[in-house]
Amino acid sequence: MDLAKLDAFLMQKRDFLIRLLENPPVLLENQKFTELLRAVFHLNEELQCRPGFDCLPESDCRHIGGEILTGFIRNSSANGSGIWSI
Repeated sequence: MDLAKLDAFLMQKRDFLIRLLENPPVLLENQKFTELLRAVFHLNEELQCRPGFDCLPESDCRHIGGEILTGFIRNSSANGSGIWSI
């Protein structure tokens, strides 16, 4: 997975994601969606903490991979598809 592209994509969508957080009906209607949104924000924060992605230690790669998997699992239980649809 190209982490630099994922980081750029999440940063490009950040304003949209923040607007979702600011919309209480969206958050209150579906707890699974709220958990997914939190997982996406956490992944974005994890990616932003890295100065680059070319020489990441194996432990960072495993950690980020786990964050991606967490979002995937939460999304598949939220909408049944298992595909990030944000």
